[in-house]
Amino acid sequence: MKGTDEIKCTFSALTDPTELQQNGWPRDKDTPVVALQGDLRPFVIKSGSVVAIKTFPLGEGRIPLSHYVRLTRIDLTSESAQR
Repeated sequence: MKGTDEIKCTFSALTDPTELQQNGWPRDKDTPVVALQGDLRPFVIKSGSVVAIKTFPLGEGRIPLSHYVRLTRIDLTSESAQR
């Protein structure tokens, strides 16, 4: 979010946008697409925070995976980093 040390996060199902396919987007089509659990509404975090993303299991008897992602803004100016 411009002028702050905050990041607006939005997660959704993986898609292959037509314009990226035409430009040779290098996604490995053999990688399974998994559904995300929980609330997918946008939310705001502070730069440097960790987000946990939990996916549904990839088959019967399998456990869901949790992915932890740290998001950090690299475009901060000294004034926005102090807020």
